[in-house]
Amino acid sequence: MLYPDQEEELRSAGIGGDVSGLAALYRQVVLNSDEETRILVIHEPRIFHTSSTIVCSLERISPNKSKDGYYALSYRQGTAAPEKKIRVSGVELKVRPELHAALVRLRTEKIYRIWIDALCIQQFDKREKAQQIRMMGAIYQMAIGVYAWLGPAYDNSAAGMKYLSDPSTGSAPRSMKERFRIRHLKHHQEDSLGPTQQAVHNILDRPYWQRVWIIQEISMARSVTFWCGEESVDFDSLMKALGDPNDLSDMRLILQDKQGTIDGIRKFRESVSSARRMTLLGTLLESHHSQATDKRDKIYALRSLAHDGEALIPFPSYGDDEAVVFRDMTRALIEHGYVDVLLLNRHTPPGSKHTARFITNSWTPDWSNTESIYPSWIWNLVQSNADGSLARGRVAKTDRVKDD
Repeated sequence: MLYPDQEEELRSAGIGGDVSGLAALYRQVVLNSDEETRILVIHEPRIFHTSSTIVCSLERISPNKSKDGYYALSYRQGTAAPEKKIRVSGVELKVRPELHAALVRLRTEKIYRIWIDALCIQQFDKREKAQQIRMMGAIYQMAIGVYAWLGPAYDNSAAGMKYLSDPSTGSAPRSMKERFRIRHLKHHQEDSLGPTQQAVHNILDRPYWQRVWIIQEISMARSVTFWCGEESVDFDSLMKALGDPNDLSDMRLILQDKQGTIDGIRKFRESVSSARRMTLLGTLLESHHSQATDKRDKIYALRSLAHDGEALIPFPSYGDDEAVVFRDMTRALIEHGYVDVLLLNRHTPPGSKHTARFITNSWTPDWSNTESIYPSWIWNLVQSNADGSLARGRVAKTDRVKDD
């Protein structure tokens, strides 16, 4: 029997159906140490019944000791009610359409061992959730690969995905004169895009790319394959098709309003693969445009990407509300020498539409803010100092900050 608040945690994660049965199942597949997690094992469908109910089970593993290996799923939950039925170790559950579609594609591609946050984490257990969030970077890093589900096919996405996997299938490059014209268009009307470019634009405009969690999921992965409907493209091919950040390729010029997200992910992935990871403050600023259903995840989703993430956030806390989490994050940054963060407090410039009403002190920024509302000199100063501390390879500490 679950309490109402526990059932709400599951609903927020997009899980419905026999939730009491799921709670009992978690007790059977209990995690015995902080180094363990669960994976979902999808069962092969019966012959001639490929559209039958998804049947699976939970298995306890240690990511760094798993002999059979596993994949990890990156996807957007969506907001629809959980209505698609699946069976997990005999327990009938309901999941959102986005997750169900991903499970069907995974089964079709014979990817049977998969880590999925909504099902592998006991969502109503705040301690377990915090511990699993703490090790998510390692979970994605140790997976055989990451399967990124962009959603079902629509808006001519098949043509867009085929172009991204092989740009030679697209339209011929435009003349330099035409490229110059496109480069100086401030707002691209639909009729300025060819069918292929429009299809790619629509793919990059999907809500998936707005999630803050995908930054970690993609950056930490050994390899990433993006799936949209029945078409797929790997990360390297996607980056190649979209072009180098400094070039003037036809596709980059036309899609320049979508390149910020892609270039940001590229930057994060390069940072993780090198010996010079960003600071946590740097990751917060670089990803400020990303969104999270739970405001606290704007911080927790970036912890594993920063070289000082563990020092600043020893243990995520879902028992504290966002005001407390944001305050403690800001205090930790100040105490570790990032005093310029005080410029990003809740006193936003005149005319700003964004006011963090849940923050009660004068020095804590709203880290969930997705708007670039600060004057450029403030933004550039804080960003340069965040990067500078990484270049210096040290973090200077200050006295402990007191609440006002």
